[in-house]
Amino acid sequence: MARVSKSKPAQTLAQIVDQAADLIRTERKGALEYVPELAWMLFLRVTDAQEREREEESLVTGQQFLPTIPPPYRWRDWVELGSSKREEIAGTGSLEGDVLRFVNNGLFPGLMGFSEQDNHTRRQLVVSEIFRLIGRTQIRTEKTLLDALGVISRLDIEQTDDFHLSEAYESLLLKLGEKNSDGGQFFTPRDVIRAIVQIVDPNPGDAVYDPCAGTGGFLGIAYEHMLEKAGSDPETVRVLKEETFFGREMEDRAIPMGLANLVLHGIDGPHLWHGNTLTNQKSSMSPLWNPAPELFDVILTNPPFGGKETALAQSRYAYKTKASQILFLQEIMSSL
Repeated sequence: MARVSKSKPAQTLAQIVDQAADLIRTERKGALEYVPELAWMLFLRVTDAQEREREEESLVTGQQFLPTIPPPYRWRDWVELGSSKREEIAGTGSLEGDVLRFVNNGLFPGLMGFSEQDNHTRRQLVVSEIFRLIGRTQIRTEKTLLDALGVISRLDIEQTDDFHLSEAYESLLLKLGEKNSDGGQFFTPRDVIRAIVQIVDPNPGDAVYDPCAGTGGFLGIAYEHMLEKAGSDPETVRVLKEETFFGREMEDRAIPMGLANLVLHGIDGPHLWHGNTLTNQKSSMSPLWNPAPELFDVILTNPPFGGKETALAQSRYAYKTKASQILFLQEIMSSL
């Protein structure tokens, strides 16, 4: 199999996301099916671009550079170098071009294995959790996967001076909120989020919480808002990146997308809890929630409206009702 070509002219971010989505949509029809597939690819592509920038900066500053994703799992290693490298990592022998086999047998297990390493960083723990929750690609044909990888490889990050890398991921998540999408419940319009964050105006040092975090929009934009106030003090910035943002989300498909979104915004240690906030029942034993405070300084959220909750959820709150929005309001009040 030939290596992925990057010779085509540069395209806009929206065009690239739309083309890749159209390719995967031929196999996975709804937004909740094709967006997570495109999400992990775009996450690896953008993460590799971020790591290249940090590596180049370290050569100038003389500071040590520790990559989040080391060889041979970097985008540049297995997408840009072609099939021989994939075969070597996945142990596919003579099965040249078996991209699906590499992704499921080499890439995903390798990234999930970060959490088993004794010296893993917090950011690597998050990457491990993202790919553990996804598990494997659900794309059925190698051609679809390779075509999608080729489109994403044309994302021209280096030639766009004002390009904010997280915008690539944000533009993808926007598809969850488009008309007739089946994933709109996980996406609040970003202009609405920015207005709310500006009004609430959280400060560095505040613990920020979203009890129904979805894909992490409120937490990511709150981070950008608070980073502008943080100044240049290294400890203030470290606390902001590692000890500030907490969220809960029940939907299996939203959790890995939310984690990836927050990492690409610059949050090295997002604390996301996977389960039902209203019943306090966990869906998985994620290591990312702890340590979390019992109460929070700021809560930014858009709770689901119109849901009907169980007796178990109602039993945890003083005012008994099936209405999800009223129960979440009580959750917010009790968590502040």
